[in-house]
Amino acid sequence: MTGNHLNWRTSLIRRALFQLHLWLGVALGLYLCVVSLTGAALLFRIDLQRLDHPNLLTPSSPEIRVDIATIRGMIAVAYPRGEVIGVDAPTTARPVYLAYVTDHEGFHTVLADPATGEVLGELPDHSVVATLQSLHFNLLSGTTGERVNGAGALCLVLLAITGTIIWWPGRKRWRRALAVRWSGNPERRLWELHSATGMWAATLMLLWAVTALSFTFPQQFRAVVNAISPLSLGASPSRTPKAPTP
Repeated sequence: MTGNHLNWRTSLIRRALFQLHLWLGVALGLYLCVVSLTGAALLFRIDLQRLDHPNLLTPSSPEIRVDIATIRGMIAVAYPRGEVIGVDAPTTARPVYLAYVTDHEGFHTVLADPATGEVLGELPDHSVVATLQSLHFNLLSGTTGERVNGAGALCLVLLAITGTIIWWPGRKRWRRALAVRWSGNPERRLWELHSATGMWAATLMLLWAVTALSFTFPQQFRAVVNAISPLSLGASPSRTPKAPTP
């Protein structure tokens, strides 16, 4: 096979990847804006909850006078038909106990005062933060939205891979291609800005996409991980101490 034929095939593949990258970017634009903005807003979910429900997240005293076991017991009394499946200790951002209760009515997120042990109430199912969480994790569409999120994560992986292939300038020039030359043609400058920014963000995009896939398709993701890196069981350590070497 001649060198010209190889160059032609390489050029054809790069043009095809460019078109795939271009239309993936266009199709994913609005979706990524929604997921990114809601994800960023959820970083401040406790602050939003404190604004929305100050009575649930304001303790009577900053001191923690009641331990987790007592809190668990008091919540069990408040929810006699429920099961307390977990209790989180107060933090600087959330100065009250946070407990999780399940019963025949569903799942409850319960807050308790760390100073008195009083059950302050539970976070409502319908709130600003709950809507943001549903929009971020399933696009307000339940299982269907979760699958759409999984498809979006796969597209994001393709976007990062095709962008990397298109960007690759060769072994000798790849470091230079991570920077932007601010002089010269404005169109060229915009292209370099897009390419360099995309490459600096490619690792983060892949991390976001892969973790999103693990949330959306946990069983399939676990199967792939096990196929790539299966767990190996080692021999149990001996309980009999070895005699010291003289």
